[in-house]
Amino acid sequence: MITNVIRIKPFSDKEDATLDWMQKMAMKASEMPGYIKTEIVETNRRVAEKEFLTILQFDTKENLSVWENNTFRKEQMLWATDNLADINNAPLFEEFGVYQESSPAEQKHPNRLKVYVLAVCVIFTLISTLAQYVLMPLGKFLGTPPLLIIFLNVATLVAIVSFVVMPFLTKRLYKYLV
Repeated sequence: MITNVIRIKPFSDKEDATLDWMQKMAMKASEMPGYIKTEIVETNRRVAEKEFLTILQFDTKENLSVWENNTFRKEQMLWATDNLADINNAPLFEEFGVYQESSPAEQKHPNRLKVYVLAVCVIFTLISTLAQYVLMPLGKFLGTPPLLIIFLNVATLVAIVSFVVMPFLTKRLYKYLV
């Protein structure tokens, strides 16, 4: 999937015209081959200088090129250059980016056995240190029933492993895990 992002700063008196122009462009793009979707985003209304983002998605770079070389789009871009610009008359499109996402077949996933071994090591380490020397004595000191102590230990360790340790380690050890 190819994502095309265009950031536009209209004159303050042409905000509605800019939005209409962007919607007209999106409607025409939807008729093109390989079109996936368009999103038009407006900045926060409390900001004095308004900006718009148009995010176009096509299935391939070739289909995006067909859209970019379309006669209608070229005419509209000429209109935009003459009618839409920021106060300093800087170029209309400050940022223009094309991003290509990897297809699911190209994405690499961690080896399950390696992730399993890593998780066992992490859990063993936490149980043998944190649970044994901190959580269990604390529960006994507070006079908590043994079953509740075990439940609180498990809940605490699962939270630490799931939200802190494993995300950190999988990012750091990604090359080893793939």
